[in-house]
Amino acid sequence: MLPPNPRVGYAGSMTNTLCIETSTAYCSLALAVGEDIFFQQRKLERSHNEHILPMLTELFARAGLNKQDVQVIGFGAGPGSFTGVRIAASVTQGLALASASKVVAMKGSEILVRSAGEDNTLDGYTSGGEATNWLAVIPSRADAYYVSLYQQIDAELSVLIEDQLMLEASDWIEALAQDITAQGKNTLKIIGAMPDWMPGALTSAFVGTPVPDARVMISQVRQLYANGSAQGVEYALPIYVEGDSPWRKSS
Repeated sequence: MLPPNPRVGYAGSMTNTLCIETSTAYCSLALAVGEDIFFQQRKLERSHNEHILPMLTELFARAGLNKQDVQVIGFGAGPGSFTGVRIAASVTQGLALASASKVVAMKGSEILVRSAGEDNTLDGYTSGGEATNWLAVIPSRADAYYVSLYQQIDAELSVLIEDQLMLEASDWIEALAQDITAQGKNTLKIIGAMPDWMPGALTSAFVGTPVPDARVMISQVRQLYANGSAQGVEYALPIYVEGDSPWRKSS
């Protein structure tokens, strides 16, 4: 895993940055003050709303920083836990209003992939110019999953297929399985979850379920802030995936 206080060296590295990720059973918080990173992470199951504000207060106290001094806030905007994502968005909104901060809504799948790449307990990313393909699978409800595909080459991460809500394997998932079978080797890493409907040829590609780590958000959030792509507080909203809606028809 990432060290407790990793050093950072990139554009915007002196920006006071808060990152919040609560889309799973874990509450992960990272506060970067200059090149120092202060971190808290706890497994809370369904009690994020009770603990996140005291955790933030403790984090700011350790950093010796006032909440009003934050310049940009990144948060896990989903897909993920319906309640967890909305807790991150609402806390971000409140803090951004109080501090006049900019906000960055990061995809839950990207955070998961970046966390997997830093988790040395997983058979994850290998460097050296070779491409690592990540299939991120995030549970939604019942047998539905959010699925996306990323490619990583050294430090560069790009999304090949955006998050899609699936109840069964799509054509492009089946195509991945056929490619692996034809090549006779596994060129893919699956993280997050392994649905029953995943093709058998991809079973061996599952490497585990990383804990989304707020520290992996810092570099991207700061870069977006530095190039003017961070947004106003009104954009601190969850990310919805086509076909999934918080609204349910009444019977």
